Amino acid sequence: WLAAAQPGLQQRLQLFLVICRAVQEAHARMVLHGDLKPANILITTDGQPLLVDFGVARLLEGTIAGERLAYCTPAYAAPELLHGQELPDTRSDVFSLGLLLSQLLTDVGSERGLTSWNTGVPAPSRVAGAQCPWKGKLRGDLDAIVAKACALAPAQRYPSVAALARDLQASQQRRPISARGNGMGYRSGRWLQRNGKWLLLLLVQKANLVNKKNKLRQTNEYVFDMFGFGRSSCS
Repeated sequence: WLAAAQPGLQQRLQLFLVICRAVQEAHARMVLHGDLKPANILITTDGQPLLVDFGVARLLEGTIAGERLAYCTPAYAAPELLHGQELPDTRSDVFSLGLLLSQLLTDVGSERGLTSWNTGVPAPSRVAGAQCPWKGKLRGDLDAIVAKACALAPAQRYPSVAALARDLQASQQRRPISARGNGMGYRSGRWLQRNGKWLLLLLVQKANLVNKKNKLRQTNEYVFDMFGFGRSSCS
């Protein structure tokens, strides 16, 4: 679908948010998909994604260790599904969503395998080819969002799909995202991005006011000089 429709960056992000809502709804019903990958996402003729293949899904409360590798695709599976050190939970689906987001941003599929459980996921800005029209926009927020979603340790990922979606929406609105921390410089920069045009307008208005005051002062001085106002009459 991506190759045929060639959607822009914003359309891809909106598509991903719809996928996130579908996965979050499943989690709210205590269902872990466990095998999120491009082949399990169908796109309708009007561009709406449909999440399929819940036949491999498991109830979050009923997952057992022996089932881990039986219901995942290594290229999109979280490390805990491959290595078997921890029981999977909603953060396992978050990891897979991070890989899907990276592929949506770059048009480059995952090359991970069974032995990739301790291998980090590269930043989208590094994966995207030179022909990617929005390669420069991947640096910063989008790289950070993918990095947090795809952290190798579950505790370092987004705690939920909803948290991942919130960061993505905040980025679209030029608001600070949790994946980049709360540094004053970063938050101030985001404020300027959102309000820069109003600040510029205010500065222009202030400059015009100052200019008008200067012109008025110069006119007054000219009149005073011409008619001798304010000069001493003593010789």
